[in-house]
Amino acid sequence: MTGVAGAGSGLAARPAAAKREGSGTIMRVTGIGAAVLAGLALLLAGCSDDSGGPDGTDGTGEDGEVTGEATADADADSDPDADVDVPPDVEPDVEPDVPPDVPPDVPPDVEPDVPTDVEPDTVEPPAPECTASSGCTLHTDCCNCLALAPGESPPPCDLTECFVTTCAARGITDEHVACAAGRCAVYTCETDGVACLTPPACAVGEVASVRGLCWGACVPATECVSVDGCAACAAAGLACVEYASRDGTVAHCVERPAACGGTATCDCLGAGVCVGLFDVCSDDGGVLTCSCPTC
Repeated sequence: MTGVAGAGSGLAARPAAAKREGSGTIMRVTGIGAAVLAGLALLLAGCSDDSGGPDGTDGTGEDGEVTGEATADADADSDPDADVDVPPDVEPDVEPDVPPDVPPDVPPDVEPDVPTDVEPDTVEPPAPECTASSGCTLHTDCCNCLALAPGESPPPCDLTECFVTTCAARGITDEHVACAAGRCAVYTCETDGVACLTPPACAVGEVASVRGLCWGACVPATECVSVDGCAACAAAGLACVEYASRDGTVAHCVERPAACGGTATCDCLGAGVCVGLFDVCSDDGGVLTCSCPTC
């Protein structure tokens, strides 16, 4: 009986053990399922952290860190050098600095720099060569006979020897030297007293001189003490200066300074030719008149 009882108790123990084994298996399965669910929950929580909370709003992590849009806004505010999204093929609109109708090299609405209230440069008239005949010197050689101003050099002459000098051949002496219209001169060229018929043909710039009652040599018009009138100066391409007094008018031919251009005026020539008692200048059509108020 004892053996039967032991066998019966053994049979009764087996179902109990089997029941305990089945219960352990169910618990293991249940534990595995719980672990899987926990893993899925963590996975879903990780995905939701990229964009904030479940509904796309800002979220807070376990350590208190703000996530989602709040984190993006904080990053944008804390990085001033963050690149601005600009479409790659679109250039920003830039207004041109120069209006399209204005050449780029010319600033618009800018007037050129032109000095205002500036008078043109004036050229002083040449000083007179002389104010009296004593300041002039007679020069003669084998080629020339003329009166030189102070400091003036004679023209060159290739002839070093001759039987008679030019002044001697023409009958010119120191007594003929004169200061006329501020210029040193030596020849008489007024033809009123000439008795001879035909004057010599002279080159441009020269006139026939007078010797006694007949014609003399052709000489530069500027070397004449006086001439018949302004026509002789115009033919020689020179300026005409008239000395006016109660006794009449005497004409002189003088060179026209470059500052005068084509017409002589008192401004460009007067101070150089109206000298001595004839120091009042007036001009008319290129002819200068030097007057003596007391003559």
